[in-house]
Amino acid sequence: MVKYEVMVNRIGELVVEYLKQKVLIIFDEDCPLELKEISITHTKSELKKDISAGDTIYFKEVPYKVTAVGEQANNNIRKIGHCVFKFDGSSTPELPGYIHLEDKFLPNIFLGDKIRVEGE
Repeated sequence: MVKYEVMVNRIGELVVEYLKQKVLIIFDEDCPLELKEISITHTKSELKKDISAGDTIYFKEVPYKVTAVGEQANNNIRKIGHCVFKFDGSSTPELPGYIHLEDKFLPNIFLGDKIRVEGE
C-alpha cells in the first residue's frame, strides 16, 4: 500500500552538506523561508496511513527500510509535509520528528523525483 507520495520541486543549496551528515530534511511547498536552503520541498499530499518501522521509503526508485519513527513525525508530515530522515539504521528515534532509515549509500535526489512510502 502506498501511504504517501510526493514530487520534489525544490532542493536547497545546503541539502548536500546535510546529506554528508546522513540527514535529509523535507517540507511541503509551505516550507518556512529560513529553512528552504537546508530542505527539499515537495508537492502537498495526504498521509494515508502512519509511517512505521518496517515500511519502505523510496527516493526515486531506490528503497530504504524505515528503522524507527519519532512520536511527532507522522503529525508533522500530515500538517506541513515535514520530517527529518536520518540514514543511520537506529532503532530508537533520536528526536520526535525524525524518521530513521537503514544505513546504506545516500540517495541522489533531483527535481521531479518522487518520494514514496509503502507499507502495510
